[in-house]
Amino acid sequence: MRNRWIQGLVLTALVGGGVFTGSRLSPFRAGPSYSYAAVSGHQKLVALGASVTHGTGLRLAKKRPSPLAFPYILGRAYGMNVTDLGVPGWTSHELLQALTKNPSVDVKVSKANLVTIQIGGDDIFLLFAVIRDIQSSHSKIKSAEIKQAEQIFSTAYETNLSKIVQKVKDLAPNAQILLYNQYSPYPATDSFYLTSSEVYSMFNEDVASVATKYNLPVADAYQAFMGHVKRYVRPHNIHPTAEGQRVLAKVGEIALARYSIASSP
Repeated sequence: MRNRWIQGLVLTALVGGGVFTGSRLSPFRAGPSYSYAAVSGHQKLVALGASVTHGTGLRLAKKRPSPLAFPYILGRAYGMNVTDLGVPGWTSHELLQALTKNPSVDVKVSKANLVTIQIGGDDIFLLFAVIRDIQSSHSKIKSAEIKQAEQIFSTAYETNLSKIVQKVKDLAPNAQILLYNQYSPYPATDSFYLTSSEVYSMFNEDVASVATKYNLPVADAYQAFMGHVKRYVRPHNIHPTAEGQRVLAKVGEIALARYSIASSP
């Protein structure tokens, strides 16, 4: 009975149409997307993701993506026009739904030369909500239930991410795709650090698995932010500072450069 309850809770979190905000699930409402012409070039960068891609917490990020977010920094570095489709609160499931059911998103992606995919943070925070629920319960098998929840979320995330990549490839077969793994916003002194580290490692293995499947570069945000959370993440928050966004752009450049060298004849 308890296992069925855990599975039901997890599945509701994954596909129930809500996003975790604070201590509850709230209905998702898609906001408008915005495009800045970062430079006058004709090449197009399309950024897919959630609040990190959107630049939440930075200048102009309340109603539209912030020009300080990493996609615009990458766009300036490569001389590309940028369309930021990051929507705060999106999980991998919701991004997949947008690519599957929203023609306007498909049209934008189909015109891309470079597509960045930075998604999964909200999947992880939904999982953390489930973990905390289990930890506060009277169950005698909390450890096993947490492992079960982690596995369900991880499997769903990898499946969604793989489908997202395939959809992008179908829409823009000649575009370069750049995946981002997940950074941890928790400093080593945080009481949740050990639990969260295990989860981030699991999800980043999922990213690596999808990257290997499709032969894609991975921007290693996890390693870049490790030991620098107080500088790269806003205080008492999970979103990057302006410096953190610059770091995300830099690791993207590094990943693309290494991939280009490795792919050269």
